[in-house]
Amino acid sequence: MLLRDPIHGDIHFEDKERKVLDTKEMQKLRGIKQLAASYLVYPGAVHTRFDHSVGTNAVFKRLIREMKRRKNVTQYIGKKDDLLAVSIAALVHDITHVPFGHTFEDEMRIFDKHDKKSRYDEILRRGEIGTQLEKNNLVDEVINLLATKSPIKDLDDPWQSQIISDTICADILDYARRDAFFCGMPSKNYDDRIFSYFDIQEKDGKPIICLDITKGQMDRKDALSELIHLMRLRFFLTERVYLHHSKVCAGAMLAKALSMAKKYGVTKESLNPLSDEGLFDFLLQQPKGDVPDKGISKLINRIKERKLLKRAYILSPREVSHPAKIDEFIAAYHMPNRESERKKREQELSEELKIAFEDVVIYCCGKEMLKEAQVYVTRPDNEIIQLQNIPDQHELKSIMESYEDLWKFYVFVPAEKTREAYELCERMFDCKSGYLPKGYVKTGPLDMWYPKPLNES
Repeated sequence: MLLRDPIHGDIHFEDKERKVLDTKEMQKLRGIKQLAASYLVYPGAVHTRFDHSVGTNAVFKRLIREMKRRKNVTQYIGKKDDLLAVSIAALVHDITHVPFGHTFEDEMRIFDKHDKKSRYDEILRRGEIGTQLEKNNLVDEVINLLATKSPIKDLDDPWQSQIISDTICADILDYARRDAFFCGMPSKNYDDRIFSYFDIQEKDGKPIICLDITKGQMDRKDALSELIHLMRLRFFLTERVYLHHSKVCAGAMLAKALSMAKKYGVTKESLNPLSDEGLFDFLLQQPKGDVPDKGISKLINRIKERKLLKRAYILSPREVSHPAKIDEFIAAYHMPNRESERKKREQELSEELKIAFEDVVIYCCGKEMLKEAQVYVTRPDNEIIQLQNIPDQHELKSIMESYEDLWKFYVFVPAEKTREAYELCERMFDCKSGYLPKGYVKTGPLDMWYPKPLNES
């Protein structure tokens, strides 16, 4: 089978791969957007988990072709059939995603993470895809490749897991280009030569993925700078796309609607068969067989019509100068099972502002990390070391510090309530915000409020 992809061109699939792609579990991913609500900011960002899945498989195959050029690697790669499980794992690595999964799992922490072994067991051992994997005796191997958290420690051939789900791997090399392309940014955003850096070396008696940044017995500065460039690109996408305030707001509003629906018996399992649009329709019908919940319907329709709530109060590391204070916010509003604390504060704000409960949304970001810096690299004298441990990498340190600055705490309310909410939040959370709502002007000893002109969007 041949698929033509806008990022990688023609992608060829063997018959066993095609049968996996044609299962209903894989086809469902066509209805789940890769970047969740980012399409409200970047209209082209409507690519899907399915697109990314075939792209990850294409990058995996390209990396295998490149590594076969290295004489020392052929002993690990072996025959084509030996890599079928890895190829299938690249295809199905996102199959446990529900609509807006990262929003519900990583950002708002309403549900457990999608990449747990129990989730892979639940999906890959059942249904059409389970049947296809069983026919080729691949179920256990594919699940181990995807669900093992410490492949270097726990797998005999850790490189097979690393190549599709490590710090720098087929996964990031696809989405870094795909996300940029569909958000209207330059898609040729890293040098193809990075594919040729991939190597397999022995560490503690096991073959692992290393990126070769040497030539002879010298460091290759161009190779090192290309890796750092990829990390800057990842930071750029995180700052501009993944954490864009409108995307964050829409996701937080949707998460609040889902949280409100949980009292009607909605669970994560309820979301398994749904697409993005299916999720909206599903929530609009809650509770089933009764009059729909007006608060849930209001939130969903606001998102569908792009009538989002507005930023009233923002904290960043600049305002919360002590790291311990940031940790307190994260512990109270971001960690798992903190829905009740968010709801309590949202209820207090809604009562003080005299607005509906669904018109106040609190969002607290977790601490972003530059995990790509943990990739193993090969240095002169066959030294294997994590990239972040190479001495005097000031540029890399700068990127890592930039990630710390991405932390945000938001309170979103209707536009006409932003001024009141701003002042109330500064008292409630005992922290001055550096962000002023539109029309709110600092004039010295007094703060003045100027209504927004009618012609201002």
